[in-house]
Amino acid sequence: DPSHWLVKAVGATVTPEAAVIGKDQELVYLGRIDDRHVDFGQKRAEPSQRDLQNALDAIVAGTAVPVARTKAVGCFISDPAPAGE
Repeated sequence: DPSHWLVKAVGATVTPEAAVIGKDQELVYLGRIDDRHVDFGQKRAEPSQRDLQNALDAIVAGTAVPVARTKAVGCFISDPAPAGE
């Protein structure tokens, strides 16, 4: 996504951040993959919440995503360089 059109379309702000688009092309989940990274430099051995997996499981089951937005911990996504740079 060199021009960041997907980043802009879903509203992603950090990497890694997961976005799930539903069958009607609506954003059904945006956020962390799991809660392994609590904050910068603070990491759990194992995640206690698997947010992306929970969202995907709900979609497959045909139910609403239980938590549609979570806060991802990561580096901010900067605007792409103008063409030719």
